[in-house]
Amino acid sequence: SVAVPFAVAQMAQVGFLVHEIAALEPHVGRATAGLAVSLTTGSAIVGRLTLALFVDRLDPRRVTAVSMASQAAALAVLAAAPPSPLLLLAACAVFGASIGNMVTLPAAIAQREFAPTAYAPVVALCAAVCQFVFALGPGLLGVLAATRGGYALALGVAAACYAGAAVAVLRRPPAVTR
Repeated sequence: SVAVPFAVAQMAQVGFLVHEIAALEPHVGRATAGLAVSLTTGSAIVGRLTLALFVDRLDPRRVTAVSMASQAAALAVLAAAPPSPLLLLAACAVFGASIGNMVTLPAAIAQREFAPTAYAPVVALCAAVCQFVFALGPGLLGVLAATRGGYALALGVAAACYAGAAVAVLRRPPAVTR
């Protein structure tokens, strides 16, 4: 209930980040695509630091679902036939706001839902599964883009991965006694 949704979301995330310039440049040019990457990473820093201020007072599964859904929506906008440069930049900012949270939220969920003695093994297993699966993202998006002659399908698949992960992360395991 933790590793699989995050692994799928991180696969889509890493795939998009690797292909971001290639996906955006045909629609807005190299300079605006570069600006979009800067905006994505700047938003990632702001998003992670902002969430850190109050995440302990929120349900981390719901926060995760909202983060994943926002990234799905941003990718769906980017997958739609070429958005305006302003809409493209806004979508990249929205996407970026949750980048760092996809790395830190699994630990927040594990801290709340698993016994203290299980925390380290759960987080380690989650990280291992996520790293294995997210390594597939760039290749998957690249193959989809190459076979379709563009990134619309690849970004649509990435958005669908996020949407599925957002739903899956809301499914809580049976209560764990501490």
